[in-house]
Amino acid sequence: MLTWHEHGIFAHAADEEHVTTLCLQLQPEPDPPTSPHARPSPAPSWSTARPRRQASSCRAAAPAPPPVPREKYLLPPATGPVLRFTDLNLELAVVDELMYRQQEHTPTFSLAEFARWYDARTTDLEREAGRPVPEVLDYFAGLPIEQALADRVRELVVDAGNEIYQQVAPWWDGEDATFDIGSWDDLALLPALERLAFVSLTPTRPPSSRCGSGGCGSTPEPPSAGVPEGLHVAEVEPAGQ
Repeated sequence: MLTWHEHGIFAHAADEEHVTTLCLQLQPEPDPPTSPHARPSPAPSWSTARPRRQASSCRAAAPAPPPVPREKYLLPPATGPVLRFTDLNLELAVVDELMYRQQEHTPTFSLAEFARWYDARTTDLEREAGRPVPEVLDYFAGLPIEQALADRVRELVVDAGNEIYQQVAPWWDGEDATFDIGSWDDLALLPALERLAFVSLTPTRPPSSRCGSGGCGSTPEPPSAGVPEGLHVAEVEPAGQ
């Protein structure tokens, strides 16, 4: 279906609500050359209301996203024992492993969907996405992680590029301590955990004062400080370094 406006705006519409292509025409099309001996042909009845124009821009419009089912982002009731985390950033790392890597924790969270679903206020992702969206943090803080799922976590990869951070704050640049893990104590909740790999998100610990052959001074704690003994820790260099 083609709809048009006399000012040069044309739209190809799939139906009365969905536009598939939008075109803007700015200049009238030049009349074709005619022979001085040719007889003028009568103008079509619509020519005065719809002058020919040169198309300057056409864009295919994205189809309207489907509505998000109301129940999708309602926090589900737990069916078994639930973990109680004290460090939200460590909990986010566990959610990343279960939801985005193993795809065992469902439904998979999508910020774009959640922003359409959440109706208590309008979420301006263009303005807010450089920092964690508060309602998204609240969602993950209340998301139940049952012990049966936690028992499947054998490895945690703590990296600024993890998908979970792209959902909580998609424009976050990874250059500050927003998602730094303050304590590893909650690792005790993961009995099957064998390996911890991290790139740039490390525990926030103050330097310790130590004295050695070089004298006394402040020495930063190693990134793995506080990790339970017996757990394999891999300190991975960021890509490109």
